[in-house]
Amino acid sequence: MNTNNSLPRALTSRLRRQLRSVLGTLALLFSLGAAQSALATVTVLTFDEFTDGTVLTNQYASLGITASGATIVDAPLIGLPFVSSLNLAYAPSGLMTFSLNSAITGDIYTVSTYVTGPVDTGLFAYDAGNNLLGQILLSANAPANTLLSFTSAGNSIARLDIHDGGSSFFIDNLTFATRSTVPEPASLWLMGLGLLGLLAATRQKTVTTHAG
Repeated sequence: MNTNNSLPRALTSRLRRQLRSVLGTLALLFSLGAAQSALATVTVLTFDEFTDGTVLTNQYASLGITASGATIVDAPLIGLPFVSSLNLAYAPSGLMTFSLNSAITGDIYTVSTYVTGPVDTGLFAYDAGNNLLGQILLSANAPANTLLSFTSAGNSIARLDIHDGGSSFFIDNLTFATRSTVPEPASLWLMGLGLLGLLAATRQKTVTTHAG
């Protein structure tokens, strides 16, 4: 009688341990996935894959970015400094526009680029409703390849205009970034639960092995 009763109890105990282990693993994987999603997504346009004279339109459409008013130039050819490789984007009319497809880019909150141009050349960021979110301008006597960066504290950025009122300028390494977020308390709790579950399952298995 005792032997027959001990078999279901041993089987139930084993199933419970396995269930705890599976649940702990799932909780840990879920929380790690949430932590990964908290990282910002960054897209950098270096312009270095194009030949001199290329006019930018939809070459970056697969990244969710279309452009107007920008022509690729070979920096050493015209005697200008550059950040990466050789190419710059040039605005002959004094205005570049980059439109963002949030379905591909995600919600962009930060834009930055290295600017060579006259004073007051700046970044002007707009949301999907064409509302100006903010701007950042070159200061007087700013050196070539000065980094300008703007981060929206409100809506995500749907369009970026770069202009200075009509004079030509150059940019290099145009960067778009989504907002990084802090993992939610629920994710942290799940991570802790997962670790505890794995620890408990491992401890139970060790105790059972020693007992056997």
